[in-house]
Amino acid sequence: MAAILDWARTVQDRRPAEGRPPGGYSPLRILWWEWGKLVGAVGLIVLGILLIVKQQPPAVVVAIILHFTIDFTFQTEETARRKVERGRHLVFHSLIAGGLPMIMAGIVAGDPVKALIWMAAGVVGHYLVDWTRRFGLRSVFWAVLADQVAHLAIIFGLVLLT
Repeated sequence: MAAILDWARTVQDRRPAEGRPPGGYSPLRILWWEWGKLVGAVGLIVLGILLIVKQQPPAVVVAIILHFTIDFTFQTEETARRKVERGRHLVFHSLIAGGLPMIMAGIVAGDPVKALIWMAAGVVGHYLVDWTRRFGLRSVFWAVLADQVAHLAIIFGLVLLT
């Protein structure tokens, strides 16, 4: 565990001071962010391999992989920081991170109407979850967990219940 915390501190030290949130980055915040990026990148590779070998994954798997890829791997630090302002960055992020995974899941499911409905609901759901600023929880661990559970609940709810 000490080695992981040392690694997290070195990652923290590489980030520009002007881009850090007040109080800096906690090792836990760095760990969940880096793990999210890793899950998204590996998921995208797995999705690519499945498509190359002509194995169509279930719609919910496509939506979850794309969610992690967009919400972590492809999200810039500026977007992560600026979407807290609840302005255009949050709207753009919600369109991409909430809409793209859901419309792609609908296309995989083979239903264009469902794809549009899922996309609209995904955008609104992603916006509302991120708008809460992690539900006002002070603990980074519980805030991140609640945030991701809410995002995944929306994905599962849309894909599995409709």
